[in-house]
Amino acid sequence: MRCYTDQPVQYRCRMKPDFGAPVVAPAGWSNSQFIRLSGSVQNVSQLQTRWRHIRLDSKITSEDRRMSYMTPPGLSSVEVVEINSKYSEELAQECLEWIRVITNEPINVSGDMDNFYETLKDGVLLCTLVNCLKPGSVSKVNKTSMAFKCMENISSFLNVAANMGVPAQETFQTVDLWERQNLNSVVTCLQSLGRKAQKFGHPSIGPKEADKNVREFSEEQLKAGQSIISLQYGSNKGANQSGINFGNTRHM
Repeated sequence: MRCYTDQPVQYRCRMKPDFGAPVVAPAGWSNSQFIRLSGSVQNVSQLQTRWRHIRLDSKITSEDRRMSYMTPPGLSSVEVVEINSKYSEELAQECLEWIRVITNEPINVSGDMDNFYETLKDGVLLCTLVNCLKPGSVSKVNKTSMAFKCMENISSFLNVAANMGVPAQETFQTVDLWERQNLNSVVTCLQSLGRKAQKFGHPSIGPKEADKNVREFSEEQLKAGQSIISLQYGSNKGANQSGINFGNTRHM
């Protein structure tokens, strides 16, 4: 890439020596792409960003392109790939196996995205899960395929999960599940809820969370601590530099 002060920038993207083939070879892009903008630092930065998107776009599979049609207009196929790349089938399968143990429902515990989505999308199983963990949490479960009723189930689950201690940064939006926008956030929420299950006497998943150990001090103890000299001020105990002779004159 070259940048001239008064001349346009020509940015040529090449991933293999052969430029003539009109198709994409297994090694990567076989065509060259030309982008012309006025020479400036800002435009060079834009070209670098565009090149990274071209590199990512070359890795998009047919499944990723099919999934891109299910996303809102604001998301590109590159963003779909980035979101889906965070999804872990192993963690998703662990979540489904845990749900099956808690609810005793005969569900398919395969961790692939299609099965994970089809199993949880209506929110019925999620409401059943929190009712098993905390009976009576969701008083009404809508067992229907109507969109707003299914989203109401998901919203009820999220409210109960928040009340059970799942932090806001580990929850998800209703559309993340219903519109299949971000299934990885759903897995993160279930993993967090699984760690909280041990507090309610149920099997849990993931590492055991530590309990808070809050210390309360009286005014007398706080005032007594102010009279103690901190080690940050130094100490005459322990190791010191006494007895070091390096650099001193040798006395005969």
